[in-house]
Amino acid sequence: MTNEQSKKDLISVLWAGADVLRSKMDANEYKDYILGFVFYKYLSDNFLCNAYDLINDERPEKIREAQEAYEEACNSGSSFFRN
Repeated sequence: MTNEQSKKDLISVLWAGADVLRSKMDANEYKDYILGFVFYKYLSDNFLCNAYDLINDERPEKIREAQEAYEEACNSGSSFFRN
């Protein structure tokens, strides 16, 4: 299975989960969950940008660029991520 297909499958599963969750609760309750996810996404993106900045001494143009640099550093066993 290709990486692109895996992403599509993951997106489908996440949307299906959101549909199930949304159908079983009030809109105000659903909003609380979604706001939490949005905040988590903000923190995650901010972490990636800061890690990219520490690795390359510059801010990334796109979050995808930061994600790829972070994965590469983690997979290479970089001393940056060791204690």
